[in-house]
Amino acid sequence: MEFTPHPHVDLHVDVPAREGRAVRVAAGQRLQVVDLEGQQVGDLFAFADDGSDEYLSASHTRAHVSRLFPAVGEDFVTNRRRPILRLVEDDSPNRHDMLIAACDAARYAALGAAPDHASCADNMRQALSALGLTAPCVPQPVNVFMDIPVRGNARLDWMSASTEPGDSITFEALMDCVVVVSACPQDLVDINSGQPTPLSLRVSPAPEDPAEPTNSPVSKTPSSDRTTTMTHRPAAAPTPTPDSHPALGPTSLSHLGLANRLAVAPMSRVSAGADGVPTAEMGRYYAAFAEGGFGLVITEGTYTDALYSQGYRNQPGIVSDAHVTAWAEITARVNAAGSPIVLQIMHAGALSQGNPHRPGTVGPSAVQPRGKMMEEYGGSGAWPIPRAMTSEDIEDALQGVTAAAVNARTAGFQGVEIHAANGYLFDQFLTGYTNLRDDEYGGPLANRVRLITAAVSRVRVTLGPDFVVGVRLSQTKVNDFAHRWAGAEEAEAIFRAVAGAGASYLHVASEGRDWIETATLDGGETITALARRVTGLPVIANGGMHDLDQARSLLEGGHADVLSLGRGALANPDLPHRVASGAPLEPFDHGILQPMANLENARQWRDRRRAA
Repeated sequence: MEFTPHPHVDLHVDVPAREGRAVRVAAGQRLQVVDLEGQQVGDLFAFADDGSDEYLSASHTRAHVSRLFPAVGEDFVTNRRRPILRLVEDDSPNRHDMLIAACDAARYAALGAAPDHASCADNMRQALSALGLTAPCVPQPVNVFMDIPVRGNARLDWMSASTEPGDSITFEALMDCVVVVSACPQDLVDINSGQPTPLSLRVSPAPEDPAEPTNSPVSKTPSSDRTTTMTHRPAAAPTPTPDSHPALGPTSLSHLGLANRLAVAPMSRVSAGADGVPTAEMGRYYAAFAEGGFGLVITEGTYTDALYSQGYRNQPGIVSDAHVTAWAEITARVNAAGSPIVLQIMHAGALSQGNPHRPGTVGPSAVQPRGKMMEEYGGSGAWPIPRAMTSEDIEDALQGVTAAAVNARTAGFQGVEIHAANGYLFDQFLTGYTNLRDDEYGGPLANRVRLITAAVSRVRVTLGPDFVVGVRLSQTKVNDFAHRWAGAEEAEAIFRAVAGAGASYLHVASEGRDWIETATLDGGETITALARRVTGLPVIANGGMHDLDQARSLLEGGHADVLSLGRGALANPDLPHRVASGAPLEPFDHGILQPMANLENARQWRDRRRAA
């Protein structure tokens, strides 16, 4: 379970009554547990985030501090007697417990409860499972706000929690850890005054904020294990002035510094070799955006395994040594021109229309995709009915994504963006009408989001804290422009789950629609503003961002941190320089993508325009 969250980001997570939530906390960060309505106990578990079986141990902690519960300034230790958390603030009545075990099914059975009664033990397991993790055991928890006094005859009294609404307790992480808090569902013993209520978690930066984001990403070349620092040229990006467009100002994605807030959106160009090896022409294509001043370049979706992930003929891959070597030449060109570059990695699932590796397609369920294949990417006619994925297929897909991310780092990319949008595999699992499974990956949203959170968590664990791991999400799909999530509640749950799994940023796509067309949720908040608010992560907005008035309004209104452009970037590879100088933008002509959306047709389109 190895992952360190970015130390400059606040994360707020609500823990509904009777449920549990897991958050990752980096060494030095603080975790505040807030009793929102008062008189609610929280069972807190903490696990070392290093893949080991080390966890916070109540019994070891009692021996360490020689008291039943640590005082402010004292440490909680693990089963290996290493400090894991420190109690730094407590504005509650200071009544907490480390004697009582987590409630479980056997406890409720003894109390006469129904077999499906929630328990803190099950809540812990489910919260970790949402991150793709499992616990080595159910440790004895730290029961915050729980009032169990020990009387003179050594008898324990079970008292109602005495906290008031808003009371809190704050811990500082002394090692990278995963913390689970369960809003205890006990309603048969009067510790919660008979009615469980929600808690809230806040992960905040260390009191003294350390390093500022850097503009010098680290990458590794495939020909050597030697790590090299690529410094972006400051002159490659336009310099903002006091009255310039807000998109020209600098920002960062996690630790990755960006010269401005303009990114090239991922766009499939189906221009690799038949074996998926990127070409020299692709290198020139991506380098042109960096030379044109874009603060970030995100590549087209790149397939992740030689099984079922490829979506189109001539789609690039990141599977073989030849793929890695060719991509390394491209990343070097883009970095030398002054921009970081992130590789979008994708599994097409049921929306594959050109895969030479395997016959047929796979998806969460045997449900025929809506709409028709995309002619601009070599398809025609109805989509085939996919084969429902087995547990082995799912494991293959997860291993492919993880291996692809490792290869991306080797090829010199500053990060990866996992494609969970637009109807492809991870989005197929998120979507109710394409996911009819009845196992742990189907049914309620908490199950349907499990595949993408597992993918994010595995990549984060494998590559550690210093590699950017973005996630692209969308309501709409390439084959269903009308689809929408079930309101703000579902959107919030998806965003929180992906952020909790270790994402560095969220990229909310509109798939050919204007941002404003798909942005506003019930209640009036925009989907990107919601993502920013509930996760604390940087958010990239997409859809019509070449409309500079809309782009300004979006940034100044706090709806997003970065804007990604597709059509606008194709028509204006130097768009940031044009915005800085006040030069007009070229309009987008769909002919650049016809009859195929590849670079050869784009070149022919430009030649025709020059000759006209």
